[in-house]
Amino acid sequence: MASTKALLGDVVDFINGGAWPQTDYVEKGIGVVRVSDIKQEIDITNLKFVPFGHTIKYVKQILKENDVIICTVGSHPDVQTSVVGRTTKVRKYAEGFLLNQNAVCLRSKSPLLDQEWLYYLSKSRNLKHFIESNARGTASQVRISIERLKNFELLLPPINEQKQVVRILNSYDRAILVNNERIAKLEDLSTELYREWFVRLRFPGYIKTTLVNTMLGRIPDSWKVVNVTDLFSIQYGKAFKSKDFNAQGVGEKIVRIRDINSGQSSTYTTEPSDQRYEVRDGDYLIGMDGEFHQLIWSDGDAKLVQRVARLRAHNPSMPTLFGLFAVGSEIRVLNRSIQGTTVAHLGDTHIQKIKVIIADEDTQGKFNTILEPIQKQLITLRKSNRTLRRVRDILLPKLISGEIKI
Repeated sequence: MASTKALLGDVVDFINGGAWPQTDYVEKGIGVVRVSDIKQEIDITNLKFVPFGHTIKYVKQILKENDVIICTVGSHPDVQTSVVGRTTKVRKYAEGFLLNQNAVCLRSKSPLLDQEWLYYLSKSRNLKHFIESNARGTASQVRISIERLKNFELLLPPINEQKQVVRILNSYDRAILVNNERIAKLEDLSTELYREWFVRLRFPGYIKTTLVNTMLGRIPDSWKVVNVTDLFSIQYGKAFKSKDFNAQGVGEKIVRIRDINSGQSSTYTTEPSDQRYEVRDGDYLIGMDGEFHQLIWSDGDAKLVQRVARLRAHNPSMPTLFGLFAVGSEIRVLNRSIQGTTVAHLGDTHIQKIKVIIADEDTQGKFNTILEPIQKQLITLRKSNRTLRRVRDILLPKLISGEIKI
């Protein structure tokens, strides 16, 4: 059976997001999906809520599982984290949420179009390029109109072929979701373990411990408050020349502030640099502007760019994940207290003054022994997810376009 040409507006219902004032937000209620919440998945970390009564007025904006959401407002393509046209699929956990303005919900209204195939179409380069080419606005923000979006022309394979494509691509997405669930559990486990031992002070043998007062609160008398430099070496990035940057994989991968949030980089430089700026899996990185994002790096060998700090433990047996907990809490305090003209800026003087609590040798050794395999698993799972995404993203356009026949 041959494929069928159609306009997106002929086979899809478009449901605009609602609009309500900030004063409508409450502490508990119905979740509101804003443009800022739309990432690879719907991010509920900073979710806003409106009263349950809003469902009466905004019934059309209630999201259903497998709905496709497209951001109709955003930046130009060079800023991928906020680019116009980025898409996501509504998972079960977000069913019943309301969609906010500057985004549109797409639902198939034709038996010729599978809803999940529509999601993968939204991820295809053809539709993304169409949106980027037809978006209009200023240098900082552009918008794609719904009417323009409806005029996107697509080629619909037979419905059984669409479902086969979905099965193949879904297998990769399911594997990624399973890995994400394991990552979340490991992060929760390690965080809770740190809090239990180093915050609540309920570590093995704590009952027999005598507590003493310190500048960071009461701690066991055999523990210490030390400077961050006693535990970690600190290296700041190089001011690489942007003219030598490329996205073709030529030269060496670099880590910029924007990469700290995503945990990966696709930017390379041909500019030479020495070993001081090397980044490897397991390094603890801190972005020094804005929100001071932090992570344990897992995207392979790279080079450190200015305004990113790298911390490595002096003792190889100490996982840098310990630093993320012990130093990270102090970085977050600094983020709230440092005031800049437009954004907060973290400096060497701030980092050098950080104090952390370290346990006695025996207790710290036991904690490190527990934490090290967790850190290794987290790195392995994140690397696995990147491989899965890369393979899926290679297959997706070939399957959607029919280049690969099923």
